[in-house]
Amino acid sequence: MDDFSENEFLLLLAVKSIKGEKISHLPEGLDYSALFSKAARAGVFQAVVNGIDDALLPDAAKTTRTGIAVKEGRKLAEAEAMLSGLRGGGVDCLPLDGFAFGALYTGGAKREIKDFNILVRDSQLAAADRILSGAGMELFRESEGLACYRGKSRPMIFLHTQSGAYGGVFPLWETARPLQGESNAFTLTPEVRLLCVLGRIDRCVKNGVCALKAFLDATVLINTYTGTMNDEYLLSLTQAYGLDGMLETVKKLYGCLFDGMPRDGEYFRAVQSFFDGGEKKLPPPCAGPISKSRRRHAKTMAIYVSVAAVVLLTVKIVRMRRAARMICEEFAEKLRTDTNTLVSVPSRDRAMLRLAEQINVELRQLRRERHCYVQGDVELKNAVTNISHDLRTPLTAICGYLDLLEKEQMSEAAARYVGVIRN
Repeated sequence: MDDFSENEFLLLLAVKSIKGEKISHLPEGLDYSALFSKAARAGVFQAVVNGIDDALLPDAAKTTRTGIAVKEGRKLAEAEAMLSGLRGGGVDCLPLDGFAFGALYTGGAKREIKDFNILVRDSQLAAADRILSGAGMELFRESEGLACYRGKSRPMIFLHTQSGAYGGVFPLWETARPLQGESNAFTLTPEVRLLCVLGRIDRCVKNGVCALKAFLDATVLINTYTGTMNDEYLLSLTQAYGLDGMLETVKKLYGCLFDGMPRDGEYFRAVQSFFDGGEKKLPPPCAGPISKSRRRHAKTMAIYVSVAAVVLLTVKIVRMRRAARMICEEFAEKLRTDTNTLVSVPSRDRAMLRLAEQINVELRQLRRERHCYVQGDVELKNAVTNISHDLRTPLTAICGYLDLLEKEQMSEAAARYVGVIRN
């Protein structure tokens, strides 16, 4: 089977499963591993699998299918958890993804996740960012109206605002309606959904990327709401946005598959473009509202932290000055009075406590030295008093004898000796 036939076969399987049908036989020589992998990359794995009768698959194909199904189921569960987290956080959510967007609430097809696109209100974008960031999702690319998140083993999440979804062309929030019994969950009328799907097909074709999911959405909507959509309103909508030709193309491609319409070059090019293309085209990196909000928040937090640091530092300095003043006053008081009490400081600052402890050590040493000085002074006075008493008595006697000698007749030499002693 050549590449085009394989793509056409995948498309046939997916659309049949949407209609609740299955193929009755499989072409020979199919590489199921490549087939299922291609369907998973295009985001239509479950739809393709549902279009094949399980009894037709060989064991090897079932093993491959089971392995991919486990991975797809894990991604779906993660995406469901992210959506529930956003809605639980009060964020209004309108899914924009293929099956989720086209048939999530119709029961006509099972939702399938490749990249998860969600429309949120501009005023709730910051709240959605906090919720996703708190759940471990990383904001890796952003532009005006679109924020791209990724996480380990998780599908990428794309948050759109009105200006970013479909280029801001369609008034989505103006036409969105709340889901009965669901909080913060919204959907669109079938006509507006189909209009958006046609717009996505148009953009995919212009950008040369895979348009299969959008085509399947259109097919789901046309099949699910046949006879209930307002054809005149839908025609006026598509004409107003220049998508009436795209609507005719979708109907023609659908007719080529199921209604026996003749196939032409447009059909072959369209089918081939559904799988040919490349990876999702991401916006160029630039500063979007979330990045700007984060920078403003970071600056605000930096200011708050700086102010808090200044306040704490000021309080600490004031307390240290008060503690230092109290230490000085107590030290002066201890020096003036004869007391054994030590300097105390009502502060838990380690530096002030060490200073008070050091002062107390020096104060104890000073008191010991002062006590020694006072004791020595007393002993010196007693010694001087005793020495004075011991000297005064003999000196008085000597002075008396000198007085007696001066009254006697002495030789000139004796008088000179007495004068020397007297003076």
